[in-house]
Amino acid sequence: MTVGQRGFSLMEALISLLVLSVGLLCLGQLQAALGKSAGQLYALSEAYLLSTSYLDRGLSAGATETGAQNNRAAPSASGYTEFDAVVQVEQQGWLTEMNVASHWQDTSGAHTVRLETGVYRPDISDSRWLLDPD
Repeated sequence: MTVGQRGFSLMEALISLLVLSVGLLCLGQLQAALGKSAGQLYALSEAYLLSTSYLDRGLSAGATETGAQNNRAAPSASGYTEFDAVVQVEQQGWLTEMNVASHWQDTSGAHTVRLETGVYRPDISDSRWLLDPD
């Protein structure tokens, strides 16, 4: 620009428009990536809730069937993802182990959430569990 000119030249306006459009494209890609991550996180939380509900139901029902294994299909609350839950129960003496694995598949591949717990159920005749009258 010369000393007497005011405003922007055409070249300056085109360069600023190019910089602005590149920035907006990057923001659009970021938004798409965030949407995909949010969907994956939502599916993960649904699988976790499904697994904990099977685990809680099994423990409250006193799951003691040794070697029991159930495959259960459960749709998600949103209806977009199908979950397959595998429940296994093993009993070794006084210890009951319960394993729940929820599997699902989406556009990014196959995923699994595993929860395991053990419940110690002693025999009441065990003298270590009786209180001293003192």
